Amino acid sequence: MQQGVRVDVHDAGSNRWFPLCRRQGKYTVDGYGTLPIDDEGCVTDAVTRGADADGNDLGRLTQAVFRWNNWSLVTEPRGRTIGVDGQVTDPGPDTDPALPFTTTVDCPDNTLPALRFGRTYRFRALLVDLAGRSTPFTAAPAPGEPATVPLRFSRYDPVPAPVMVLRRPVTPGESPVDLVVRTDNADPAAPVTGPACERHLLAPKSSVELAERHGVLDLATGHRPDPAVHAC
Repeated sequence: MQQGVRVDVHDAGSNRWFPLCRRQGKYTVDGYGTLPIDDEGCVTDAVTRGADADGNDLGRLTQAVFRWNNWSLVTEPRGRTIGVDGQVTDPGPDTDPALPFTTTVDCPDNTLPALRFGRTYRFRALLVDLAGRSTPFTAAPAPGEPATVPLRFSRYDPVPAPVMVLRRPVTPGESPVDLVVRTDNADPAAPVTGPACERHLLAPKSSVELAERHGVLDLATGHRPDPAVHAC
């Protein structure tokens, strides 16, 4: 009997496997104490149930088993968000105070590769039985091991146009994107050129996530995020 799968990703740049389901944390049970967690979770199939036109039970299975987005597949991303009330809040689900236990899990440091444009990755899935057992994780690649073909992570969305910034108040006929240069031709033999019409070109706005994907916030070597940048 299968409970799910544990997914690993191979980064061609470092030539090793990384576990995407590794987790650490603790269970806290009322009246008992705290139990540590240091294992691998698993990804399960998502099945929806309904009925067809004749009223027969119908189950649907999604075509996608998982989606890796530069983080663990079994823990929440770190960080907080700004709520609808403008206050900084934890995006995680609220715990039910009526339950006699709580669970806290996180992804261990330095166990995930960096997802970057232009790099090549492979994936493998290890079956997990009902007891939570699977083939032990190994970081070193082996010849002929079952895995996906190498996949190059590329950017497909277009690059936005630069932002044009005025250098002086506009004159009649001008706009931030329309430039007007006037020449006084009262004397055709000696035309007088008016003032220059210029714009500053600024890089378009971007998200922190996109900047990370391009590697501009990484260390100079190692393709790892720079802790000093993220601490600012």
